[in-house]
Order: sequence, then C-alpha cells, then structure tokens
Amino acid sequence: MVNYQLLKELLDTKKNISSLLDDFFKDEFDSHLFAMILIYISENNQIVHQKDIEDEFKFKKSTTSDFLNFLEKEGYIVKLTSPNDSRYKEILLTNKAKERIPKYKELIKNVNKALTDNLGDAEIEKFKTIIEKLNENIRRYSHDKLKK
Repeated sequence: MVNYQLLKELLDTKKNISSLLDDFFKDEFDSHLFAMILIYISENNQIVHQKDIEDEFKFKKSTTSDFLNFLEKEGYIVKLTSPNDSRYKEILLTNKAKERIPKYKELIKNVNKALTDNLGDAEIEKFKTIIEKLNENIRRYSHDKLKK
C-alpha cells in the first residue's frame, strides 16, 4: 500500500488556504488571485509586465492574460505598450486599484493571522524551512525527471 498521507495533507492544506482566501475576498472577486496580482503590482518597485506576473505566480501565459484582461475590463489596471519594446505591455494600476489595495493588504494580514494564530515564532520558522526543502525537492525531482 502506498502511503500518500503527506501528499494528501499538503493538497488539503492548499485547498483550505485557497478557500479561506476566496472567502475573505468574496465581496471583491471570485478568486483571491486577482487581489494578489494587484498587491504584487503595487509592491513592485519597477515596471511590471505580464511575464513578471507569470513568473511570480507560476501561471501559464493564457491564465495570466485572462486575469489581466478581467482586471483591465473592471478598471483596476491599464496596459500600455512599452516605449522600449512594443511587444511588451506595461501594467499600471488605476486609482480604483490604488484605493482598494490597502484593504486587500489588510485582508491578507488577517488571513496570515488566522493561519498562524496558535503557532509560535520557532514553529513558523521551522515550517518555512520545511516548505523550502519540499520545494527544493520538487525542483530537483522535476529537473531530474526532465533529464531522463
């Protein structure tokens, strides 16, 4: 019998966190990812392009395009052709987004608090270390698998 308990726990946790975040953002968006993208753009100290968002969130190009098209349609962002390279679109926040981002950051802060409520600093640091090791194992396994 295959022991898949760790994998199941990780997948359940991912689903639970996504559901919790979606619940916090339900008055604004269908998915918390819209708010996360806006926060990412707001906290980036340089011009943001679609590729930056793809890399940050590990999204496919088409998924990122769908998210950005929705945000543009709803008036949260504008996409401008880059003066340096017409193949790229610069993504800028509108006033609507800038006004709402502090609320989104507060919601994220509340979710973080809910997730870590009964954890001490040492437990949180240990958890971060374990997650980093799991992600490194995933990257190494993916790389090794590609070499075969």
